[in-house]
Amino acid sequence: MAEPRGKYTGGLSPGSVAEIRAHGDVKTKVGVLWFVGIICSLLIIGGFAVFFIRPDSAKDVWVIIGPIISAAVSGTVGFLAGERSQQ
Repeated sequence: MAEPRGKYTGGLSPGSVAEIRAHGDVKTKVGVLWFVGIICSLLIIGGFAVFFIRPDSAKDVWVIIGPIISAAVSGTVGFLAGERSQQ
């Protein structure tokens, strides 16, 4: 019996062009979120490590790290909003 076209059938049929494009868009968004999340987490962990190891210089580190984290979050929100407005 023939499989219905346009539906994902477990790797047998790739689906329509729109489905393939949507799958790629989702993978891109998830990849961006993972990347930004990991980078921000590493920066935050590093900031807390400096806070406990050298409390006298922790303020200087957070002055550098804070804007980077803020820009990463703002850029991610802007990217996701831009992707949504294009659709």
